[in-house]
Amino acid sequence: MLLPLALVMGAELCHGDEIAACHEAEKTRDESVAVAAACARACELKDGYGCMAAGFLYGKGKSVPRDFARANELLKAGCDLADGVSCYFLAYNRSQGNGAPQDLPQAAELYSRACGFGVPSACQLLGEMQEQGRGVEQDMKAALASYRKA
Repeated sequence: MLLPLALVMGAELCHGDEIAACHEAEKTRDESVAVAAACARACELKDGYGCMAAGFLYGKGKSVPRDFARANELLKAGCDLADGVSCYFLAYNRSQGNGAPQDLPQAAELYSRACGFGVPSACQLLGEMQEQGRGVEQDMKAALASYRKA
């Protein structure tokens, strides 16, 4: 199967340190190996969005082999670069034990970071954890505050 020209050019430009091209390649919604590689390269170049996109693809395992350890590594890099969606996906993996032992306190911390970066779903899930006392001390006021941000 031939890759779309924009995808091939995007991957080529990414390897030439053009992060914007990685974003364009990912936007094609093509989950090919070339896109995963382009986004992983963007992550190496300290682009949080690239880390998130590559981490998502490794966690999904459709075009590249599913590798939660690699996904978590990429998502952590994205979260450290203040990409809220990276923090959100990493929190989910930690809450489910994907790629590492389940760690609910760490998941709550990561959901809190993602919520602070403006990811409404993270605020919702953090609120649920606070309401139920899963991974954090039960705190209805904190849960309500998180729900309001969702």
